Amino acid sequence: MALFAAIDTSAGFGLAPTPISHGLQRCSPATRRIDLGQRAAALGVPSSRRSRLPFLAMSVADDDEHRDSKKGRGGPDNLIKDFVTQRALQTLLFNLGNSHEGPKIQFLENFLQHEGIANYHGYGALRVGWKHYLSTLFKTSPFEVTRTKTQRQGGSPGNPYLKDLVFEYKISIDPAALADTLFTIRSDIAEEWQADLQLISAENAELFRHHKEMMVNLKDEVALTQHPLMQSGDNDTAMRKANYDLLEKYCTHVATEQVIHELSRSKTEARSHAWLRDYFVIHGEGFTKDDGRNVGRNFLKRLLSAPPVVVVEGADADGEGGDIAMIDPVDMAARICAQRQCVADKWVDALGEVEDDHLAMKRAHMQDCFDMQILGQPNAPES
Repeated sequence: MALFAAIDTSAGFGLAPTPISHGLQRCSPATRRIDLGQRAAALGVPSSRRSRLPFLAMSVADDDEHRDSKKGRGGPDNLIKDFVTQRALQTLLFNLGNSHEGPKIQFLENFLQHEGIANYHGYGALRVGWKHYLSTLFKTSPFEVTRTKTQRQGGSPGNPYLKDLVFEYKISIDPAALADTLFTIRSDIAEEWQADLQLISAENAELFRHHKEMMVNLKDEVALTQHPLMQSGDNDTAMRKANYDLLEKYCTHVATEQVIHELSRSKTEARSHAWLRDYFVIHGEGFTKDDGRNVGRNFLKRLLSAPPVVVVEGADADGEGGDIAMIDPVDMAARICAQRQCVADKWVDALGEVEDDHLAMKRAHMQDCFDMQILGQPNAPES
């Protein structure tokens, strides 16, 4: 019960059993991928599932020094900026679908190979960094596509004397205008997410309140009459509820990866590191695919409900002797919740830069146009 006493439901979650670094630690993605694959084989995870182990294509442990500033990959800020760009693109495709603008949808899905992105409920679907995607789209020249439409003249079906009329028309595609629309949608979503990420503290507190009710009373009657923490409104972007679900899922995934990495750096936490790493391999598959809603929330609920584990190391053949340690899953969940609060705070700051990013991109494009007209060559690309 001491754990629950440390949680103030009015102020949110405020417990970190082991200090977790606010920044993202360095860690080799290749090393982590091999390690998880080996652990999956040892734990008996089928090979068909090992290809989808919980691993972010972009490293969640890269720091600012390891960013590719040209293409906007890696780094804590760019993780969320890539994701907000992806969701802005998906929102634009949704809006274009409602207005039946098929040629523009086809262009955007084919642009830099993003076929099928419209209906994907997940993160990591943007194939390039946000800077590279937006700047390339913004600089692409307008063009026209030709479409044909067939219309019957009337009369009896199959009448050989009546020929169908074939009309040909052209549709203008302006990638720069689409990029400008993406800027607007991206800014709107970023503003919503700055508010939504501040609910992570309340979500953490609600998880532990629910867990306490289930442990003490075997049921949670309050949850039946509770409203969701995120309340939608008339001015919301098109997919705000889905965005909030993915935001919570992504934040939980990144925080779990960071806690596992942080535990690996401590010799005294070796058993906790091994247990949480194995648990993530087995139960974290839903993070890296479209696995429906509430993936992050259900992962933490399952972790909170897991029983304590006793680990014995160095015992003899008869099971005597050795070092005994107990792994508390509630403690692991507390660390993840504390860390995802840190992740959320850092992402709020990064999302506050979105408008400035757009202005900088437009300014650089204008400078390139000026240099091309006056000097005959654009500025050198960012390194």
